[in-house]
Amino acid sequence: MTALPLIVTEQRLPGARGIRGRIFGRSGIGKTSLLWTLDANKTLFMDLEADDRAIEGWQSDTLRPRTWQECRLAIKREDPS
Repeated sequence: MTALPLIVTEQRLPGARGIRGRIFGRSGIGKTSLLWTLDANKTLFMDLEADDRAIEGWQSDTLRPRTWQECRLAIKREDPS
């Protein structure tokens, strides 16, 4: 069994960073309400249902991937801005 590696502070802190998160859940759990609390200037909305009527008026960039490959490309995006 391989030991769990220790990441020291000097390794963890360098470089540009940002929070990357994904919100998933069943209908009615509060995903849209949570989205409205985020800073639209720093949030990229990935519309997986091709229906953003629930967030009409929310001013943020949006991706509408049509294939799994496009979803994978969006998730691997390295630029935290």
